[in-house]
Amino acid sequence: MNEVVWYRSLYWRTALGAFACLTGLLLAQAALFLWLAGRTDRPVLSQSPPRVLRLVSLDLTTALESDPSLDIAAYMRDQLMLEILLDIRDLFSVAPAASGGSALEKLEAIRRLTKLP
Repeated sequence: MNEVVWYRSLYWRTALGAFACLTGLLLAQAALFLWLAGRTDRPVLSQSPPRVLRLVSLDLTTALESDPSLDIAAYMRDQLMLEILLDIRDLFSVAPAASGGSALEKLEAIRRLTKLP
């Protein structure tokens, strides 16, 4: 009698291959996220929530004082979009090359660019 073993089935091989591919993709995505999150120098992320709220309220107060008829929802949406665009710009920007200076200064500049937390 010819008995079919589960690991010889094409369906099981396909399912296991898809699962392995998805697992690898998620691990790579998590590693990339953690690497990029570690490279950010955003001081707001490390501040306490009350301090961040004070910064936001100060910004909103300044905007409302300059324009009392300001649409707050539109202003906050624009500020959020501006922050996102600035983060994207910072992510893809290349630091200017160190011109002149000693080899130690250039090495220090490279170390700052590749600094790990």
